[in-house]
Amino acid sequence: MPGLTAGGRGVDAHAVDQPCRAPRWCCVLAGALSLLSAIVVGCASDSLPSIGAAAMAAAPAGPVPASIAVSAGGDQVGLAGNRLAAPVVLTVSDAGGDPVRNVPVSLRVASGRAVLSVEQSVTDAHGRVAVEVQLGAAGTVVGVAAVPGFKDLAPAAFTLTALEAPQLFAGAGVEAPHALQQLVARIGGANNGANPPALASGRREIDWDAVLLDGTDFEGASPAVVAGHVVEVPVNRFQGRGALFERAVRVADEASAGLHAFSGGKLVPPSEEKLGVGFVRASAPSASPTSARVAAFGAVFVDPDRTRVSTVELFAGPNSLGRYEAPVGASGQASFIGALWPSAVITRVELVTGQAALDDLVYPEPQ
Repeated sequence: MPGLTAGGRGVDAHAVDQPCRAPRWCCVLAGALSLLSAIVVGCASDSLPSIGAAAMAAAPAGPVPASIAVSAGGDQVGLAGNRLAAPVVLTVSDAGGDPVRNVPVSLRVASGRAVLSVEQSVTDAHGRVAVEVQLGAAGTVVGVAAVPGFKDLAPAAFTLTALEAPQLFAGAGVEAPHALQQLVARIGGANNGANPPALASGRREIDWDAVLLDGTDFEGASPAVVAGHVVEVPVNRFQGRGALFERAVRVADEASAGLHAFSGGKLVPPSEEKLGVGFVRASAPSASPTSARVAAFGAVFVDPDRTRVSTVELFAGPNSLGRYEAPVGASGQASFIGALWPSAVITRVELVTGQAALDDLVYPEPQ
């Protein structure tokens, strides 16, 4: 049958020029074979580049994972059995430090008790994966994240802490001073007073009695709300004692508050608004504050109400370490609630006074 020349290097011109006398399907097949031969010869020619090779040479190589690291949430502290408030976030980067997307990541608990929300994930457009963590029994939890298929890429580890419930100190009426002194004894050391510098041990107290009600307090930075009776102190008023409030605080005398103070003659009148307090290293109010932690915290409430409970909620970063209610005594009596852990884990507190007034606060020297 007419077609390729010997060796397949060309097409027989005579066979192509002559009319095809074979059946029609043979002619069609012969034409197709002739065309295929021409294409093969052209592609094999030294004068024409390989199309596949040229395309491969032009295609850029994708970014290659070079590292995986914890970028957020890798050192959280929470109560045993609780779900952490923030995810652990890990980032995969290339050798230039740029994030790499669509990279498979495996996650596991290497030691301790916890449950991860995922064991396999893929990095997003920012090179990140996020995993939620449910803490188990108290202790240290070590998690590990790795990039499968890259044996030379070191895995990333994150360490979380699950805490036992704190030791509580509580009392109302005649028991309130006793509970307060028990916590003070457990904190140990001296009362470090009102001023910096930060110290290595001891405690700080806020009893509001140093606040002047005549408009001259804190070099005039505490404006009068009711002249001679109520002022509003700024958030950094007690930075020298290692406390930074999250809003301005009203301080009143007993007559304006309508209650007898636990100590001295001034207190924070009842308010439905939460009062947040963060702990910092004791420093001058003009200084930039440095975040700190404490192992314990206690508060005195005056005349807490049964229907609008007075509470202290403690936090380690974003994680709540529990909300604790002040016990209720007879009308007009003081109530104390405090909590203690073996190490400094509390970064801030939220106080809800309800219908009660707020008096003394006590805590170890912030570290």
